[in-house]
Amino acid sequence: MSGGRPAIPRQIRRQVVAEAGGSCGWCGRDGAYDIHHILGFSETRRHVAEELIPLCPDCHRLEQRGRLTLEELLQRKQELARGTRGDRAPGHLKVPDGPLVFNLGSNVVEDCENILVADGQPLLSAIRGDRRLLLSMRLYDLFGTKLVARVIDNNWWVDREGDWDFNASSASLAIFNRRAGPLLTLSAIGGVIYVFGHLFCGDWIVEIGPTAIVVGRWSGGTSLVMTHSEIRRRMNGIVLGPDGLTVG
Repeated sequence: MSGGRPAIPRQIRRQVVAEAGGSCGWCGRDGAYDIHHILGFSETRRHVAEELIPLCPDCHRLEQRGRLTLEELLQRKQELARGTRGDRAPGHLKVPDGPLVFNLGSNVVEDCENILVADGQPLLSAIRGDRRLLLSMRLYDLFGTKLVARVIDNNWWVDREGDWDFNASSASLAIFNRRAGPLLTLSAIGGVIYVFGHLFCGDWIVEIGPTAIVVGRWSGGTSLVMTHSEIRRRMNGIVLGPDGLTVG
């Protein structure tokens, strides 16, 4: 609580952040943001998801200076609620009940909050919500530098600038590049979420095939292989870091 204002409940904050794709609700920029009360907390004295929007520091200053109007923010909030993001498109991936099991190249990761971590940054995560699974993911371009897809609590956005796009159904999600082909596919089959494809993050190059995970670096060096591992009930599952390819 600050200045007599109660904190925004965690569930409401997560909902508002997920709706905006983990970025600024106005400009779409990733990074730091504040949860802004569109109608003003001093006027409403309440925290309601329908009246909240994440704003980065720059956009927050625009709002404070009157360059973002109440009408504009209300319209943008309605667009976010409908899933309209201009260059990003929303969707949902349904996942099974029961144990939380992922299969990455024959490696089974069960009930681990962060399934795949690179240099301390979770690339693929999942937690239990209110009788449902909340999946989160970060996908970078082929050089590991530009974020091209973001998933927060089963709500996902794909950057459609350039050649990136997606295919989706209630059982699968595929991110692909029109020139290079599929980047990553997640499929829910028989209570297990199978992950195939490639991931890039910084210097890391990760190839997830049917029987193994193969990891290399853009800077060169020996490739690392992980196959038929079973990782259960840890905070982190598969970890890429200073020690190479390890179990969390």
